[in-house]
Amino acid sequence: MDRKIGLNLYSVRELCSDPAALESVLRALHDIGYRYVQISGLGQMEPDQIAAAMSNVGLKCCGTHIPWETFVDDIDEAIAVHRFYGTNHTAIGMLGPEYWTREGADRYVEEARRVIPDLATADMDYSHHNHDHEFIRYDGVTWLDYVYQKASPAGMKFELDTYWVVAGGADPADYISRFGDSMTIVHLKDMSIAGRGDQRFAPVGTGNLNWPRIFDAIRGTPIEFVIVEQDAHYDDDPIQNVASSFRFLRENGFAQE
Repeated sequence: MDRKIGLNLYSVRELCSDPAALESVLRALHDIGYRYVQISGLGQMEPDQIAAAMSNVGLKCCGTHIPWETFVDDIDEAIAVHRFYGTNHTAIGMLGPEYWTREGADRYVEEARRVIPDLATADMDYSHHNHDHEFIRYDGVTWLDYVYQKASPAGMKFELDTYWVVAGGADPADYISRFGDSMTIVHLKDMSIAGRGDQRFAPVGTGNLNWPRIFDAIRGTPIEFVIVEQDAHYDDDPIQNVASSFRFLRENGFAQE
């Protein structure tokens, strides 16, 4: 099964100050070889402006990040915006801290059980995107594993982020192997060390993650999209960084289209 390469637009958000700048960035991504983007971090622009820029360049939306509150408070709006973008894959960027406890996890699962059936009726799925705080343990079980055990039978999917799994002290290949049947999208993000204890985001393939193991784990799952993401670029050019990540994935056998 070919996995399609995409980019989370959060990676280039600082370059996308207005619709014209966004279209210029999207054109650069298309020139690199990207054909799919995940819409995230463009809160200052309206959906019609984003959709027009993608259409003008020839990029497709493979998913989004929108606030959990939108799903809970206005599921019809959540469904409508995803239909507008032409994607069936919904997700959140991060849950608020009120959900980071065991009691918060129970609340999240209860809310998800109300939200997910409405999305399924609209032929859409929902994925949880992790950070490092999901690896806090309660009674020996991580928050993330607890939610997986409770919510995946109800249809929740997971959008694991390799950097944040490592930052949480866990093994991305292990989590992808265990969660893989509940994944459509995986975030590929590398970690480098710039100084003593200074962890940094890095282009995929230039940091310290064990990519051969991660790629082997991905190939054993039904994951459809491998999404490049880099939260910060420091003094480097973001476009050059995401180009480096794209080339690395192509060199390791992932599809362009």
